[in-house]
Amino acid sequence: MPVHILRSRFDAVMSLIKTNWFPRALHHDFCPWANAYVYWLKRPIGWVILAFASSLLLGIYVSPQAFTASGAIAAVGIIGSLWPWLSTLGLKGQLAWSPSRCEQFDTIETTLTVTNRWPWPVWGMVLESDEGISGSSNSRNVRISLSRIPGLSKSQFRWNCSPAYRGIYPKTTPRLSTAFPFGIWSCNQPLKVTEPLVVWPRMTKLVDVPSNTGNQVLGIGGTTDRAGDDGEWIGVRAYRPGDSLRQVHWAQTARRDNLVVFERQSRSQQTVRIQLDSAAFAEDAPSVNDAMVRTFASVANHFLSHAWNTMVAIDAPWASLHPSKRTTWLDHLAGWEPTQLPEPPLSSASPTQKSNTLSILVTSAKRWDQQHHQSIYRTSPSTYVLLVDDTHAVDSARSDWSCKPSNTWSIPTGETFEDSLRTVWREICQTSLAQGVSCAS
Repeated sequence: MPVHILRSRFDAVMSLIKTNWFPRALHHDFCPWANAYVYWLKRPIGWVILAFASSLLLGIYVSPQAFTASGAIAAVGIIGSLWPWLSTLGLKGQLAWSPSRCEQFDTIETTLTVTNRWPWPVWGMVLESDEGISGSSNSRNVRISLSRIPGLSKSQFRWNCSPAYRGIYPKTTPRLSTAFPFGIWSCNQPLKVTEPLVVWPRMTKLVDVPSNTGNQVLGIGGTTDRAGDDGEWIGVRAYRPGDSLRQVHWAQTARRDNLVVFERQSRSQQTVRIQLDSAAFAEDAPSVNDAMVRTFASVANHFLSHAWNTMVAIDAPWASLHPSKRTTWLDHLAGWEPTQLPEPPLSSASPTQKSNTLSILVTSAKRWDQQHHQSIYRTSPSTYVLLVDDTHAVDSARSDWSCKPSNTWSIPTGETFEDSLRTVWREICQTSLAQGVSCAS
């Protein structure tokens, strides 16, 4: 046969192998009904049982010498099953973190305390848990090997871990397991967790640059004529225990022969409403989901630290944040997961919202684009929308819009997410100052 014909046939076969249907055919389950009967062979103990049954049949029908192999195989199966069970029966473990709360990507110390009540050492132990105990930031299923645990001892193992996902860990019950010595059967012992590890969303420190840096009212709000400790003097009153001596009006004090102090204005606290669009969460976009929660937490924490009246909403109605409840709120946000609720309209406005209240809506670019074309979008002029996109070409994704809203900002995910969020926040503050809506400095 000519060489060029062989070469053409070879190329045809290779092109057939490289097509998509061939790999799918190799991984396709043609007999799903038989899985319940053959899946036990995935475990090593299944092959031991199969070998034992085969040797018995050989001993009965072929040669009695095969019973010797049956005995050896039975001994391996019994020892390989009882030894792991006895080893884990004498173990007691405890898992702890220091500290018990952290943000994503923070490095914390994990401590595993194992008590061995047997007089002999235990080998081949493996700690099974989730990424809350991982030493790597991108591990989902974790198996940490413990080479040897001495007999009649209390051993401690310490390592650093860096959780990459918010949540309350461990999400699965951590276990100590072993298959020593033959690896044909694995037994495990659950661990006690003294206190769960709460991983907060990583919050970006926002540093805005207002155009009028000398205006101190930007961070605390305006003042009213109600009595307080801020603003200008509005009158005098009698001294009360606890008043500062700097507020004493000495002329009036000398005239009345009693301490008289100045009365000052009180500060008018500004209000901000921040909403996280829970309907924007998608199963196929974990990076976008994580970035939306981080943006929501960063902005809310920023206003809370500057004494704004901060209102937040996700699934539940609007709730007011207070500095004393910051830890409780972050704990709730760490364990929050989107629920399968009817998809609400995309809106950050509240029925009781005042016209001078600053509103911020955090959603995804995909969700925004869908709602924009459906004409469901509605916000007030003092509303700013933060769009999180999983691509860096966020502007091109909205090139088909007939009119780009001026109060929307796009934040791409990725390694530059925090820098992008700071840049966008600076633009928001500058825009709000130009429009007469002040931001915290």
